[in-house]
Amino acid sequence: MDSKSSSLDGSPNLFHSKIFPLPHLNVVLCGTGVLQVVLDWYVFIQSQVLATNIHDLDNVAPTVLSELLKRYENQLPEGQGRVTIYHFGYDERAGRMRAFVYRSTSGFVSEVLPEGAIAKPGRESLLKLWAEKFAQTGDAIDAFIDVMEQQRRMIESGELEPVPIGGEIHALIAMPDFQTMWRCHQFGDHADDLLEIRKRMRSRPIDVSKAVSGYLAGRLLPDDSSS
Repeated sequence: MDSKSSSLDGSPNLFHSKIFPLPHLNVVLCGTGVLQVVLDWYVFIQSQVLATNIHDLDNVAPTVLSELLKRYENQLPEGQGRVTIYHFGYDERAGRMRAFVYRSTSGFVSEVLPEGAIAKPGRESLLKLWAEKFAQTGDAIDAFIDVMEQQRRMIESGELEPVPIGGEIHALIAMPDFQTMWRCHQFGDHADDLLEIRKRMRSRPIDVSKAVSGYLAGRLLPDDSSS
């Protein structure tokens, strides 16, 4: 996934991570859309969900995600309150990797993703490009980098919906017994975006109230927690 977020006018707003490992569940959480909902869900899992696997998480996700989004809907312009959450993880029951997606546009109902490559935003030509690059080099990550560079070109030409893609590409490999994540690529306009973000932040006061999730305000850790 990329690391760029944009303001409503399309200008770069910040760089941040969109992949959140949850190794105690053998799960990886990814999110797009309203950042605060993604972060609140991650913090909620870490602080209030008793789970041991991806199915336990699936049981609570639709209800909690709907409640989390309600907290921000009145603060967002109409049509801007979209969130998509992905859970990828090892299913010990089935002995294979599984993926679930929860979309605000569908009321966060649980959907099982089919096995295979997916590009968002995407076209069949992007999956074909990935297959061709992978066949040539045998390197799946390099193939995904080529796909994301092509996505940017297609967005600029109007062939794909105008979704901001930029900053860096963060890759994660998940196996039944380990997860590995790293920065594998930096886009050519990273320095320009960084400069613009810095200029914007000089005139934007830091809002400390946003540093604590609403669900954990005044309750960062239980009294008996240890780190």
